[in-house]
Amino acid sequence: MTKRREPNSLEDGVFKAIQHLGDAGVFAATGKSGSFLRQCSDGDDTDHHLQIRHAIALDKACKTIGESPPILAAYCNALDGEDINHQSKAPLERLANAAAVFGEVAGEVSTAVEDGVVHSSERIRIEKAVHKLKTDLDKLLRDIENPKATALRQVS
Repeated sequence: MTKRREPNSLEDGVFKAIQHLGDAGVFAATGKSGSFLRQCSDGDDTDHHLQIRHAIALDKACKTIGESPPILAAYCNALDGEDINHQSKAPLERLANAAAVFGEVAGEVSTAVEDGVVHSSERIRIEKAVHKLKTDLDKLLRDIENPKATALRQVS
């Protein structure tokens, strides 16, 4: 049975890379077996850890087959979750910012699909815009979860 992993965690990123590539693709990219990397994707396994060079190799291999780099996405998610410089803003201001970024996402997608093919450079721009939107929405949630910082009244 497949062990559940925290969504968007590094372990989940490794697990997704293994799913995309299969054991043969994992071995071709890293020289390591799928079994070993499944152990690395187990957050409870303290004996097996993914080396950064293997993470890069897995993400590159995923990009080669047209998949987004799942370990990079998990890494970015981990960094955003640790935003120690977070400055609270009014929720409507955050929402307005997110709406503007959503417009950027729509523009990137529209431009990318115009010729019927999404090229790798276009995919990367879309991924960056979506990541920016996700970050803005995460900040909105953080502001709402901390009502004192945004001068909101908390009602249970």
